[in-house]
Amino acid sequence: MPLSKRSGRTVLGGLSVLSLACLLLIAIVFHDGDEAYWPVALAVSLPPIVYAFPSLVLLVASGITRNRRLIALNGAALLLAAGPLMGLHWRWSTPPARGRAVRVMTWNVEKWSHGPDAVARGVRAQHPDIVCFQEAGDYFYVSGPQGAGLIADLPEYHFVRAGEIIVASRWPVRKLAEAPLPPGQATRPALCVSVDIGGRPCTVVAVHLLPSELERHLIHACIPLDAYARRFAAMRRGQDDALLPVMRALPGPKILCGDFNAQPPATSCRRLTDIYPDAFEAAGRGYGYTLKATTPVERIDHILTSRDLTVRNCWVPSLIASDHRAVVADVTLPTPRSF
Repeated sequence: MPLSKRSGRTVLGGLSVLSLACLLLIAIVFHDGDEAYWPVALAVSLPPIVYAFPSLVLLVASGITRNRRLIALNGAALLLAAGPLMGLHWRWSTPPARGRAVRVMTWNVEKWSHGPDAVARGVRAQHPDIVCFQEAGDYFYVSGPQGAGLIADLPEYHFVRAGEIIVASRWPVRKLAEAPLPPGQATRPALCVSVDIGGRPCTVVAVHLLPSELERHLIHACIPLDAYARRFAAMRRGQDDALLPVMRALPGPKILCGDFNAQPPATSCRRLTDIYPDAFEAAGRGYGYTLKATTPVERIDHILTSRDLTVRNCWVPSLIASDHRAVVADVTLPTPRSF
């Protein structure tokens, strides 16, 4: 074998081993990493698809060289990247409906960028019983109908509002609390409501949590990355610390949903899903990406439930009326004796 070809295969083999090792390290970070450290914060905030590119390129190169060991190695790496690291979920069967079925939807409507009529059409297409909206306030710089337009377009729903958060329900709904989530905006509290579902109470909490700007800081070097990561992790920890006691104090079966501005591996997201399981992880099929709506590559919008609720199905419809896609879940309330 010519020396140059042998050297090329050696380099390819080294890169393949390094790629798999990096993916295994990222898998550990996704499970136990602390986003107060900037490499972890960057890893959990990047679009997950980036982790599949190196393995795909190396797999193609291995195929060209016809090296079976490297093909197997890079194939395994690609499966790891395209599966767990990119957030692939697949429930093969749907549990039977035992109890009252409820369809829940959450949607960041991007300050009515496409108009409330487009949002209303998207809602009707999914037939939800309960809808949580974010970025659904009244903005002085936005012309045309806003929240009032949505309410007029959906007369079959009851509405509760708090700042930029709206909860709509086909059943009677009453506000329980508006819990501030500092240091988040005052117009984005945790809106807590009780929905009377045929005489059965269900608590719904809608939130819009702080977004990370780590990528912008990486590009513009506004402040050192390690300082920003520590500061942002503390801010998100503060929001979780404010939200979790509120959730614990609320009665009945609970649904927490909204724009978390965090992907599932993020520490701030894991703190919530450790207590309230993720509906898409439990019953979704595919990746469930919600941002951007036209070419979604990140899953930052979530529906979580208390453990006494059964999630039968969860999906992300192809609705384009915002920069986010909506998330919809079919859940089953426990039988009355379970309350």
